[in-house]
Amino acid sequence: MIHCIQREIQEELGIKVDVGEHLITVDHTYTDLQVTLTVHYCHHREGIPQPIECEQLRWVKPEELNNFTFPEANIEIIAAIQRRESGR
Repeated sequence: MIHCIQREIQEELGIKVDVGEHLITVDHTYTDLQVTLTVHYCHHREGIPQPIECEQLRWVKPEELNNFTFPEANIEIIAAIQRRESGR
């Protein structure tokens, strides 16, 4: 799993990360498929993030995430990130 996450981040953003602790697993059903999202905290190790597989990117603080529109499957993930960060 760790190597898959590292590879995906490298392909999507062009950066290397260290994969940290498991945060949350979310099962989500779209109209025509079901996905399981397994989310881990990752720490930026090297490289400059590039929008390789997306139109744009921006680093934001967890409390700023509510200012953006995300797919429905990400709502539970964002809430888990914000809960964890507010408890620090």
